[in-house]
Amino acid sequence: MSAGASFSKEQSASISGTVEPGKVLTTRLGNLPKGAHVSIRVDASGDISELLIDQHDFEAFPKLKKPLFTGQTSDRLSFALRVPKSGNYFLIIDNRDGAEAREFTLAVTASADVSEASGKVAKAYREFDKFEENLRQYFIFDDVKFRFARCGTGSAFSGENTVVLCTELGSRLQQTMDDKQKSRDVLFFIMLHEIGHVLLKQWGYPFHDNEEVVDEFTTVFLVMFGQSERARTQAEFFSRLPPDLEFEQKRDRDDRHPLSVQRARNIHRWLDNPDLVRRWQKILVPQMQTALLEALHR
Repeated sequence: MSAGASFSKEQSASISGTVEPGKVLTTRLGNLPKGAHVSIRVDASGDISELLIDQHDFEAFPKLKKPLFTGQTSDRLSFALRVPKSGNYFLIIDNRDGAEAREFTLAVTASADVSEASGKVAKAYREFDKFEENLRQYFIFDDVKFRFARCGTGSAFSGENTVVLCTELGSRLQQTMDDKQKSRDVLFFIMLHEIGHVLLKQWGYPFHDNEEVVDEFTTVFLVMFGQSERARTQAEFFSRLPPDLEFEQKRDRDDRHPLSVQRARNIHRWLDNPDLVRRWQKILVPQMQTALLEALHR
């Protein structure tokens, strides 16, 4: 089932429907110009996935190479992005893994005026691009896209070559750490953790979706580049999270993350292990750029 919308200078559309279990519903966003700013909000009656893809991925669906956005929600999800090139784009409401029908309402605004993406958001995108560029000096990987989304909770997640930072995350970190530098250190760890999921999947590592494994991978990266203190700050953040709330969340929904208190202990244990980096050499060395290999050899 599909619906269509075509946008000129600025248009909005609202679509409501039901997607049956095992099915998807596709909405076409037609003739978007390069750099257009797209804002999307999805309200759903239960667990459901959302994907925004270009014409190439739409023709190859469900085998996706570079979706612009992937996300999941059980209630409401909002996100905004700029399209990288002119053409048709497709928003997919995905219930292929669901056992029940899901009702949803979709609100889309597309504008050729990209001024909305200026200011803090544009600055953040530039910082993310610079971070990826620096990381690419050391390791080989396909492009990773960074997106912002209003998720209803202060968290982050990753999809197919995409890292999504929830806009609520900043205030959550500041409230928990009460220190700007420590908040930045935790944000860095979280961002690198989500990139870790993407990189390990690209590199064919079978446990790329294991949260404990990716925590260790992130700690290894920080140790390698002399930033162990950021890992210790992340452990401090984990230790400050109230366990009662975590128990409630795990009772109400499937959550593969270990308890935060255990994640804090793990980080300290890894940091105290002199063989930590050596254990990861078989995975990391084949993905290293020549300049890093030469530096390590010296």
